[in-house]
Amino acid sequence: IEEKELNILKDLKDVIKLDTDAFIINHNGDLVASTVSLKNMSNEQQKIQKDWIKEQLEKETGFAVIKYKNNNGKDFFLSCTPIRDNRWYLITSIEILDEYIALSIIFAMVAFLVIITFGAMIIVIINRNTNYRYALEKTLYTDPITGGISYTNFERLVREKLKDTKPNVYSFISLDIHNFKLINDIHGGGGGNATLVHIHSMLRKYLDKDDLMCRVDADLFNILTKTKPIEEINDFFEKFATDLNSFNDKKKDKYFLKIKAGIYIIPGDQQSLMAIRDRSNIARKMAKNQHTTKLYTFAIFDESELLRQTREREFENTMEQSLKNHEFKMYLQPKINIQTGKIAGAEALVRWDSPVYGMIQPNSFIPMFERNGFIIQIDLDLFKQVCIFLKERIDNNLEPINISVNLSRIHLYNPNFLDDFIKIQEQYNIPSKYLEFEITESVAFEQLDAMEECINKIHEAGFTCSIDDFGSGYSSLNSLGDIPADVLKLDKTFFKVDSHQKIRNKHIITSVISLAKQLNMKVVAEGIETSSQAHFLQNIECDIIQGFIYSRPLPVAAFKEFLETWSDDIFCQTM
Repeated sequence: IEEKELNILKDLKDVIKLDTDAFIINHNGDLVASTVSLKNMSNEQQKIQKDWIKEQLEKETGFAVIKYKNNNGKDFFLSCTPIRDNRWYLITSIEILDEYIALSIIFAMVAFLVIITFGAMIIVIINRNTNYRYALEKTLYTDPITGGISYTNFERLVREKLKDTKPNVYSFISLDIHNFKLINDIHGGGGGNATLVHIHSMLRKYLDKDDLMCRVDADLFNILTKTKPIEEINDFFEKFATDLNSFNDKKKDKYFLKIKAGIYIIPGDQQSLMAIRDRSNIARKMAKNQHTTKLYTFAIFDESELLRQTREREFENTMEQSLKNHEFKMYLQPKINIQTGKIAGAEALVRWDSPVYGMIQPNSFIPMFERNGFIIQIDLDLFKQVCIFLKERIDNNLEPINISVNLSRIHLYNPNFLDDFIKIQEQYNIPSKYLEFEITESVAFEQLDAMEECINKIHEAGFTCSIDDFGSGYSSLNSLGDIPADVLKLDKTFFKVDSHQKIRNKHIITSVISLAKQLNMKVVAEGIETSSQAHFLQNIECDIIQGFIYSRPLPVAAFKEFLETWSDDIFCQTM
């Protein structure tokens, strides 16, 4: 630094071409650089300069000039100019030949130094800005984990590729790893990052040179590639998944990375990148619902799935208000005792009568309400409608009938779920024996111990319980002994396309009914549509039939009429 400043002072002296001395001192008065040795200066000159300079340092007044005479009687100007944020000072001493010229020289020297200093600052600023811009571009355009392009850069490049492109030329892929969170949980963030780098390098290996790819977030990757036939797509994922998991070959404890991918074939450049990405994500979520032993699953976007999800979002936005508006209506499907021909009861089912969408069937909203938990409110509301219906019959001195309601699995997560149902039952003073809870087979057999406890609580409250959809899954006959249910409802799959006429199926249905009887369970056959089915079930001593052979689910008014008009003659006509 001293050499640099000294060169500046020498340049000043060369420019001015006069007997001029200049030197730089720091805040403490120490000499930093000088064009003249202090030894060549008179004692008086040194004393005047030092005293005055000290005074200026103490005052910190900025630029200042004084006039003095040396030993020879010559007049001099002495100036002090702060530089380097007032931590250094430029001191100049110049003989006065002409006072105006001398002052001009001093100001010229100061101006020259300011220009030099300002120029240096500009260079520093430019260098700093260049470095900052480089660091900023690196941050914006490079993924900090994989070293590949960032999503910001990916978006820019994708837009360029899709500009004026023809329909279906490119496909957009959304890809992630099943249960990737477990890697971070087991190995920590370092293990997760190493896995992401591994995935990125393997993808780059199998993608074409012109394909674009980036890590979006966590373990989610996006790819833009040329559209390929389904066989080539399958071959790509097969090879990629195999190579991705090759690290397991020599490991004793293996951990496989399973790929889930969604593909959207881009119809043209009229769609936004956000819409394209959303559709590939929808397809990826569809792939996650596939169950396979392969190391990969993928799905191609289906427009109907987007419509379904859009409709579901609309339903979710209106469900609370719809419940307040009593749009969820109770429908009742009759149950007929196949041995006596009498009405044995009914199953309560819910329908959504929307003023906007019309009549909405259960399979369009029940699965969604089970996912978001709103099914609890629906079930309680339906149970309330059942109690209101029975209360009306009791108040009108009409014989109450047994009515069953479906109990969603989400209720069972709450050990006190029955309390809300009991409050409603007690509010309307309905005898418990007329109320039945139906629990689906899949729920009943998932946790036998918990289910046994749940059914015992139902019995303690005076309600009855049935196992619904029996035979639709992979239930074990042996497990029936562990479930103290009152009723076994045979699923309609037992009677699909008159399968009961096949000898083997006849034996299976007969054996199930016989076993249920030995366990003191009544048997209800669902989905019965033909007289031959009804005859067969009557002959093997099935108790109750429910199905279109007698009636579809009916609104309350129509069900009341059904109860009033049902007779033995009608029963005989259907048999």
